[in-house]
Amino acid sequence: MLQDVTYNPLDSLSPIRVDDNPELFPHVAGYTYHLDRDSSITQVWTATKIQTEAVPSRIEVMTPAEKYVDMGVVIFLIIFFLVATERIVEGLARAVWAAFLPKRHEDIDNEMALRSSRNISAFFLLPTALFAVFRTPEKFLLILAVCVIYFAVKYGIMAIMDYVNRTSVFKFTGRMGLDYVIIASVLLLTARINPYLSLLCIIPALLYLIMEAIVLLKNNFSVFFYILYLCSLELLPAALLFRLLL
Repeated sequence: MLQDVTYNPLDSLSPIRVDDNPELFPHVAGYTYHLDRDSSITQVWTATKIQTEAVPSRIEVMTPAEKYVDMGVVIFLIIFFLVATERIVEGLARAVWAAFLPKRHEDIDNEMALRSSRNISAFFLLPTALFAVFRTPEKFLLILAVCVIYFAVKYGIMAIMDYVNRTSVFKFTGRMGLDYVIIASVLLLTARINPYLSLLCIIPALLYLIMEAIVLLKNNFSVFFYILYLCSLELLPAALLFRLLL
């Protein structure tokens, strides 16, 4: 007969060992099981204990110098907006108005007052958007300096290309890009609500590349030249700037 074995719930935590006589298994019907309880419940419980560790939170504290810089930037932007409100609004409205047609960009570029409003609007909205996203004065000044260097180098290369090709089309495309900088700056401000909304800046960037292609091809530049120009003067510098912003 089989030997009755009393069931214990704690036995499930211990391995079951067959009798040490292998010749009796499985030919003899009367073999028995021996329950090995070498591992106690306290040992099992100790082995599965989870240790937790508190992670200290990082709190950025601004130094007095950074506070003064932060306050100075805010005061400058407020005064600038109060003085040039009409020009800023006009430049923004014209940028949106001309976003889809190259002819409208030409109309803005041919009129000195509209061109001035566009420049003032871009000069105000871009630093404002960067300041809203990068609240630390050190980061804001760094990114602003990088943007200034980027546009200075880009417009310098465009001026050289105009001189070499005896045309003014590259300077025009550079000035036309300010309209899309204005729109992108407004969209970048939405990153204060949700960081993912900053991806909306891709829309004016694509519009600018399309308008730029239309202008260059209309002025008898080849598709190969445009691709070379796009990779060297637009995509590569923009990718490096975007990588730095991230």
